[in-house]
Amino acid sequence: RSRSLPDKEPPFSRWAPACLYSGYTVVYLNLQLAVHMGIRELYLLGVDCNYSYQQDQPQVRQDVVTQRPERYDDYFHPGYRKKDELFFNPGAIAHFNAYRSAARALAACGGRLSNATRGGKLELLPRVDFDQLVP
Repeated sequence: RSRSLPDKEPPFSRWAPACLYSGYTVVYLNLQLAVHMGIRELYLLGVDCNYSYQQDQPQVRQDVVTQRPERYDDYFHPGYRKKDELFFNPGAIAHFNAYRSAARALAACGGRLSNATRGGKLELLPRVDFDQLVP
């Protein structure tokens, strides 16, 4: 089994009992589970990839545990992370590589991965209007 690296596209598993790959985001793991269950049309919602910490310090590796800077507030709630809490740096590059890998794997089996998030910086996937998805 290969180890996925943040600067490479991770492998994508279509058969969960064999193995699943992290892709540096829980979303990637769940995309693999969805494909394993036979779902071929998938939409990302709320995946904005707006990482201020990553933009401020592009040399920071995602797989390094650090203390949260005081002004880091990329999560849905400002109190989600505590000041000086140890955490894995968000890795926009690693996440983008994972989403690219998932999109290719879905296309290879006749599926599609689209971005239904309003706004955000995840532009490598085709955008769809969420309001058009739900009746």
